[in-house]
Amino acid sequence: MSNGGSPGCGPGPARAQRVRLPPVTPINTSRNPRAAHSSVSGEEVSAVTATSVALLNASYEPLGKVSFKQAMRMVARKVAAVEEAVEGRTAGPWPWPRVIRLLRYVSPTWLYRPAGWHRGGVFIRDGHRCAYCGDKARTLDHILPASRGGEWSWLNIVAACEPCNSRKGNRTPAEAGMRLRFQPYVPTRAQLAARA
Repeated sequence: MSNGGSPGCGPGPARAQRVRLPPVTPINTSRNPRAAHSSVSGEEVSAVTATSVALLNASYEPLGKVSFKQAMRMVARKVAAVEEAVEGRTAGPWPWPRVIRLLRYVSPTWLYRPAGWHRGGVFIRDGHRCAYCGDKARTLDHILPASRGGEWSWLNIVAACEPCNSRKGNRTPAEAGMRLRFQPYVPTRAQLAARA
């Protein structure tokens, strides 16, 4: 048996490698033993590693951002290469990344799927502005009140300022004599990422 395969079986056809894009997560560098081997001081390490690194597809289209720690893992695993580095700094044998690029193309179709509903997403979609008056939004409002069966969904929730939310109360905008500045919609992940 060679390479862990069955006797008499060849390596088989090459399969496309799947690359899962990691989430952006905060880094705790105080417990990172490799930070001491860096060419910068501990305070600078904390400041730089807490930032995110831009991630490009193999075709140079932007995919988003990843944490410094995840970027270094991707570079070490040879999933990505450093495209733009911080001048004069290294992280082990690699340049300190600002921008990394995937070595294999990843189809970003997931970016254009509808985003899952979440409170922060509503504020991002609505630009942190009240859907009724345009002031700074600090609350969310059900267009069809929850007491009347209104759902927690993209099409029924808008960002609102506190005075407009109180004025509308347990009524629909038409009953309260208020107009929406825009029609709520279901955003894609790409639309939320672009506005965040």
